Amino acid sequence: MSENPTPVQARTEVSYDEALKMAIELHRNGQIEGAAQLYERLLAAAPGHPDVLHLLGMARHQMGQSADGIELIQQAIEREPRFAGFHNNLGNIHMSQGRTQDATHAYERAIELAPDDADVLRARAAWLE
Repeated sequence: MSENPTPVQARTEVSYDEALKMAIELHRNGQIEGAAQLYERLLAAAPGHPDVLHLLGMARHQMGQSADGIELIQQAIEREPRFAGFHNNLGNIHMSQGRTQDATHAYERAIELAPDDADVLRARAAWLE
C-alpha cells in the first residue's frame, strides 16, 4: 500500500525584495495602512534603508501624519542626499502643509540634482503657479 503524499507546506517566508514589492503594491492599490505596516517591518529588518524610509514617510503623510512623513523622508535624505525624488516628495508634503519656504528649498534641491526629471519639472511647475 502506498503512503499518502505529504501536503505541500505553505511558503511563510519571503525575501526582503519580495516583501518590499508587496508593500509597494499595497501602497499603489490604496492599502496605505497595510503598506505602512510592511514598511515598518522592513525597517526593523534593515534599519535606515533610504527607500523604505521614504516610502513609509509618504504613507504616513497619506495617513494624515505629515510631521512623521517629513521626518522619515529627511532621514532618507540624510542617507541618500543625491536622490532628487526624495527632495521632490519632501517639497510636495511641505507644500501640502502650507510650508512654502520649506517646499521651495526642497524643490530647488531636487531641481539641482535632476534638472531634466519629469516629476521634478511637474512639481516645479505646480510650485510656480
